Amino acid sequence: MENYYIYIDNGKINGKGRAKRVDGNGINFPVSRAVYEKDLKQLSWDGEKLVEDADYNPQETAMRKMRDEYLQEFVDPKQLVLVFDGLSDEEKRLYAAYRRYLLDYPESEATWYEKAPLTFAEWRERQETAEEIEQAEGGKDGK
Repeated sequence: MENYYIYIDNGKINGKGRAKRVDGNGINFPVSRAVYEKDLKQLSWDGEKLVEDADYNPQETAMRKMRDEYLQEFVDPKQLVLVFDGLSDEEKRLYAAYRRYLLDYPESEATWYEKAPLTFAEWRERQETAEEIEQAEGGKDGK
């Protein structure tokens, strides 16, 4: 017989495994294989039992994870401190604007999770294209 457990520490889900933890901390809550295979983000502990989040959306979770990875890779303040000294004011402005784009991404539209956020290179290309269009339209109006 296979055993599956969700580990509960201080009232929160802290992991899962096929064996009981022997460290003496928390609860080894036995679950079915179907519950064990769920993403832990769609479950919560109410003090007595596991509760499934009816609003859980795996696609949203995946896109949020990708967004968080982009934040860390492209515009993590800890990383930027190392290179900011060598950047022009314009490049600093672009990195700050891209970071804002990523932070605001989940609120950008109702179905934001149906498409991946842009990488810095993709986002920058769109910014340059938008500026070119704006300049061209300004030239037509005689501005």
